Amino acid sequence: MNFLQCRFCGFWLQTTERICPNCGHRDPLKPFGPFWKIFLVFLNLSIFLIIFLFTLISPVYKVNPLTFFITLCSVSSVLFIIGSILDKQMKKEKITAKNYLKSDETNIHSRIQEITSRNEKLNIVRNNIKEGKKTDKMKSMSLLIDNAEQLLMKYRGRYEVELWKIEIIRWKNSLEPIEAEWTKLDYQGCIKRMEALKKAIQAGEQLKTTYTENTLSKTPDGKAALKSLKQALAVCDRFYEGLTARQAKLAINDVSPVDETAAKQEVAQNQETHENLFNAKSDVTSFITAFEELEGEFDRIEAEDKLSL
Repeated sequence: MNFLQCRFCGFWLQTTERICPNCGHRDPLKPFGPFWKIFLVFLNLSIFLIIFLFTLISPVYKVNPLTFFITLCSVSSVLFIIGSILDKQMKKEKITAKNYLKSDETNIHSRIQEITSRNEKLNIVRNNIKEGKKTDKMKSMSLLIDNAEQLLMKYRGRYEVELWKIEIIRWKNSLEPIEAEWTKLDYQGCIKRMEALKKAIQAGEQLKTTYTENTLSKTPDGKAALKSLKQALAVCDRFYEGLTARQAKLAINDVSPVDETAAKQEVAQNQETHENLFNAKSDVTSFITAFEELEGEFDRIEAEDKLSL
């Protein structure tokens, strides 16, 4: 199982995938090519070569070599620039997926900004209530403002946790090429994978520290996201042990015989666990489904709020 990075966003993909689940681009593994600038310059050189040969043969038409060369260079330069612009246009986004992580990430930031804006409006109303007379109607409005603010803060927290989930998915995705076919690695391959695994574990631990220190880690959604991250880190630790064991086996292979039976059983068990937890693609599908439900719930409450007004 080979992995390559998406040319648009760097998300790790299997070579058979045609759409990137992170950025939604079509043909994410197809390399960019300087097609137009090479084609136009080649076409220009061909035309000028034909003209030059024609002037050599023709007894009537003659050209100044210096003028010809300057004209050739000038036109080639212009066509090279035009070709570069066309190639750049071809590199622009060709998004075909309806749901992908970057789109949801943008929507989440928009929702958080919307909630922040509505909170600011509520604070203005609250200040007006404080400055007014303490009537029963004012107290009733103050209670409504408090309830509305609590509801908005609840959804803000849920949207922020959705950003956590996206970060965790991308972090898990970085583990997929590290885990791929690790039981077939030679000694040098184990060293390279070990270095990559250490960096991934360090990044995961940093995420865990950041999330744990956040008050949202006490909410149900925050606990679930943090639990998912901790489970993946636990598998990383077991994977570290397995990779170290393979490295040790290869190092002493020529020194003493190794018990292959126990090693194969442990490798099979570990590999199955790794594939289940490091499969970021299934995490993307689950995330998109859950996020659509959250969006639908927020839209419904917002519609009810507008109708009440």
